Amino acid sequence: MTHALIVDAYALFRASLRTILHTSGKFTDIIEATSSDEFLSLNGSGKSISLVVIYPRSIGLSESTCLQLASKALKRAHIVLFRDTDSPATHLSDDPRITVLSRAAKSSDVECAIRSSSHITPSHHLARNKASSQRPTLSRRQQQVMAMIAQGLANKEIAWRLGIAEGTVKAHIHGAFRALGVTNRIQAVLCYRPHLLAYE
Repeated sequence: MTHALIVDAYALFRASLRTILHTSGKFTDIIEATSSDEFLSLNGSGKSISLVVIYPRSIGLSESTCLQLASKALKRAHIVLFRDTDSPATHLSDDPRITVLSRAAKSSDVECAIRSSSHITPSHHLARNKASSQRPTLSRRQQQVMAMIAQGLANKEIAWRLGIAEGTVKAHIHGAFRALGVTNRIQAVLCYRPHLLAYE
């Protein structure tokens, strides 16, 4: 089973996160902790947790304490840590397992953070594990368009560079999104970036 853990004292925020996590299709079980005591008890539960989404201030703990607890007890988990925009900066290591987001982040930002946790396999894709580790199947033109999107180019600029109509660029983008299983440019780049060099 693939577990996700939401640690937050606010019911409305937990409900929003639960919806996003459920929609991702990556988790068979979503656990919630609403206090530091519940968080500590889950840390020692022995459950195999792949993702921890935590807002330390809501449960009265500092960022450093939360990270120490989670990193020690949940060694293989990716941690998405929320902080207030007015929170003092906390030194975080360059640990790729830790993503820091503003409390004011959009749902798409949270989705991207989850997607970037590449070691988490979608629960409904477990039977296709080998296929998911391979390159996404995109046409040559879709590959070119994705490379330009990763450079931050607008559709009009992509169309000019490739010598095609802007509507055709949009069609290639929609086709690439479908193939990658994403809904916007940020998600597409995060999902596709590991393969960009291979196609250059």
